Amino acid sequence: MYSIGEAAAKTGLSSHTLRFYEKEGIIPLPKRINGKDRDYSEQDVKFIQFICSLKITGMSLIDIKEIVKDGCIMEKEVPAISAMLVNRKEILQKHLLKLRSQRDELDDIITITEEKLGIYEMMLKNNEAASS
Repeated sequence: MYSIGEAAAKTGLSSHTLRFYEKEGIIPLPKRINGKDRDYSEQDVKFIQFICSLKITGMSLIDIKEIVKDGCIMEKEVPAISAMLVNRKEILQKHLLKLRSQRDELDDIITITEEKLGIYEMMLKNNEAASS
């Protein structure tokens, strides 16, 4: 079990952000010790890390809220999860398409940068040879 400070450290978020995410319904409320201090489980931390990965890769908080709004699928009745799964699947598929597009753009940028570095290295070698 983790305090809010420990959960923040493990997830890379601030305590303030964790409280904000709780208030906004992005992450579930953690258990409380003595009705006061937050007590995050390993499962809570892993879920927060999943949310962070979505946010870091550009998913909007609106879409993240849509994915998590009905809580954990494992806690739902079988008939109720079908619509939830379809909705979550559509959001994640859209996000995955966006990520693949970004990856393609990054691959192009990496190629251009590598070519530019190659030119600079060649120019440095030619400059050193001319100086000798």
